[in-house]
Amino acid sequence: MENITLGQIGVFLAFIVGLISSLEFILARLKKWFRTALEPIKQEINNTELNSCMNYLVIAIEKAKKDKFMSDAEKRRFYEVLDIYANKYHKNSYIHKEVEDLEHLGIL
Repeated sequence: MENITLGQIGVFLAFIVGLISSLEFILARLKKWFRTALEPIKQEINNTELNSCMNYLVIAIEKAKKDKFMSDAEKRRFYEVLDIYANKYHKNSYIHKEVEDLEHLGIL
């Protein structure tokens, strides 16, 4: 068996440090690339969810106006979706005016 010198150990350690550093650099670049590539998809999902919230709220409001009644389960779901609409997307629109009107009428 051959003797291992201190110089060879130093070269080996330098190689390992260089390899780890280059892998960290490559992983950081890949992470950044994926984040950039996925951003439009994330935005489209958020837009779809926002539109779904708005559609549900408008349909529920119109149904409540027509029927003059909402069951407890419908009210809970309505307020869950309204919470997402108001707090996650920070939207404040005609929907809030309609909710206030329904609350004033005692339907909600």
